[in-house]
Amino acid sequence: MTCDLCGQATATQVITQVQNGKKSVHYYCDACQKQETHTPPKLNRPCATCKQREGEIKFVRQRPQGRVVTYICEACVSK
Repeated sequence: MTCDLCGQATATQVITQVQNGKKSVHYYCDACQKQETHTPPKLNRPCATCKQREGEIKFVRQRPQGRVVTYICEACVSK
């Protein structure tokens, strides 16, 4: 498992959070664990999968109610 923040190092720490009844699990390497306060970063287009990195790849889907735009980071696309 790779670190959710840097996407490169092997994750050694697992943080489980429950907010509004939704459980989320985050994986961090030692370096990111020390510098991270475990609050979600303020991103312009957060990744729809991990919510930790900026979404760089844009997916557009047409729905009956309108167009839906989703952004995914490169690390989540390769999973």
